[in-house]
Amino acid sequence: MCVRVFVRKCVSESEKCKAIISEGSHVQLSASSYMPWRRRKSCQPKDAALHSHRAWCARRNNEHQWLQWDLGPPHLVTGVITRGRGDKGRKHWIQAYTLTYSNDSKVWFTYKDGNHLDTKVFGGNLDKHTERRHYLNTPFKARYIRLHPRRWHRAIAVRAALLGCPHKGDCGPGFFRVTPDTSCTRWYGIRIMATVILVNELRYRDGSTRALVTKESDISAIQDFGGLLGGPTQSVRLR
Repeated sequence: MCVRVFVRKCVSESEKCKAIISEGSHVQLSASSYMPWRRRKSCQPKDAALHSHRAWCARRNNEHQWLQWDLGPPHLVTGVITRGRGDKGRKHWIQAYTLTYSNDSKVWFTYKDGNHLDTKVFGGNLDKHTERRHYLNTPFKARYIRLHPRRWHRAIAVRAALLGCPHKGDCGPGFFRVTPDTSCTRWYGIRIMATVILVNELRYRDGSTRALVTKESDISAIQDFGGLLGGPTQSVRLR
């Protein structure tokens, strides 16, 4: 007799949530510092994409340097991938780093594993080409994420990517959902300028009249398309 047994594995949301979320038109990169462009070599924050042929290179080699991603709407971050510098002849990479995160770029939290009190120090790369992946034991929700190099080979340089998925809760300031099942979208608006002219009428003895402009004011009207979907409403002000 043959018995066939099927086992269904329960997969958590964090296990399914491992796509690269740090690339795309909605993502903005910045850094504490970077080397200036010269001789067709670029070390700007935008060069830190995982499959770039360059890298972000800090202008100074110290522990005060960081690379920052602004993901737009908050995302659930579940992992990090790093590589060394992609330029030919440049043997630069980071050997250890830490992570901080924020939802308003003002209050920052340092990543720690679970209930640990110490800051989590991630192991970096051993060469410039091989990817090093870390999956977080405690995924977090954030809009802004910073990678802080702690040790490096010769100079600070890194290509990197964040893993995760869009956050299913509140989109955060400046974003909204068209329907509960869609991803967060940025508000877009148009500015309408108009002029209001206040006119007094002068009447002469012969019965004729003449218009006299006594005041001219600009009105700035901002119509946010989000207002049509339950977002901010139109505002008008005199200047």
